[in-house]
Amino acid sequence: MLDAKLSFTEHIDYIKTKIRINMNIFKRLASSRMLSDQVSYRLYNAFIRPYLQSLLNIYPILSSTKQKQLESLNRKIFRIIHRWFDARNVEIENLPKFQSISKLTYKHWDKLIITILETNPSIIEDFLQHKLSILYLNEYLSNPALSNERRKIFGRGRIRKNVRKLLTDERTSLFDHIICYHS
Repeated sequence: MLDAKLSFTEHIDYIKTKIRINMNIFKRLASSRMLSDQVSYRLYNAFIRPYLQSLLNIYPILSSTKQKQLESLNRKIFRIIHRWFDARNVEIENLPKFQSISKLTYKHWDKLIITILETNPSIIEDFLQHKLSILYLNEYLSNPALSNERRKIFGRGRIRKNVRKLLTDERTSLFDHIICYHS
């Protein structure tokens, strides 16, 4: 789901609502003391984790505020699983089965990049070639020593607006984020 600004806010709110609905059911079951840890984790893996995993593809490009909100929700789930409502964040993060969304994202993208390299390595080559062509074009257009050569080829005139924008645009793509993503 995208909103008018092409952000993922609406989608994240939808996922958080779905998780909260399942968390309320989970909380009722946990308070009845009818669940063992094993059953709790199975319920978590069946009804909550799929929603978290649906965010792994976009997690690296989310703002740090949105990432912190999702991590907070993840810790809250583990407090419910273990019926440990007064646990500090550090205590939850040190639980043996706890995995932060950041760590899940790192594993997800690591597996995906390995799969890409094994099945279609030309994607990485094309990406690097694109980045190198931007560097080459930037050098070609900004280096004063090449201005005579540029005039011979192009004659007079301005550099087109879309070419200038390509060179000055500092925004990174999703793929840039993924290749540089650290846990």
